[in-house]
Amino acid sequence: MVNQNRFRTILLIFILFSVYTFIFSESGLLERMRLSSRYLELQKSITTLKKSNVELEQICSRYRSGDYSEREIINSGLIYNDSRVIVFGDSYAYKTPLPYDLNNNFELDPSHLRIIWIIISLMILIYYINRIRNRDEASDG
Repeated sequence: MVNQNRFRTILLIFILFSVYTFIFSESGLLERMRLSSRYLELQKSITTLKKSNVELEQICSRYRSGDYSEREIINSGLIYNDSRVIVFGDSYAYKTPLPYDLNNNFELDPSHLRIIWIIISLMILIYYINRIRNRDEASDG
């Protein structure tokens, strides 16, 4: 009977460790899913930067040829002789944006999930071993 309980305990430990290895470890399923989503975000960022670079190259080529629009001249700070200058107070100053996106979904760090899984595994093992002991004590007495 003792050998059978040892085998079951070792099997339980193996199953819990396998779940940890294939799902929660640094090369596990959760980490791979997180990395693939990060990869897609980076690909979008690269695409946006490439598009912005093409637009900037077009603007620079226009500037080299001397083609400036009136809006660009005004935005550069040049003022015509007959134009007016308006100065706004501090109440119109730009506000700094929030450092994070409020619409971003909550995401739990994989290292926290690993710790939670280890704690749950230990609780399962303790429960299983206590159950075996209680069953053995009940059959002895």
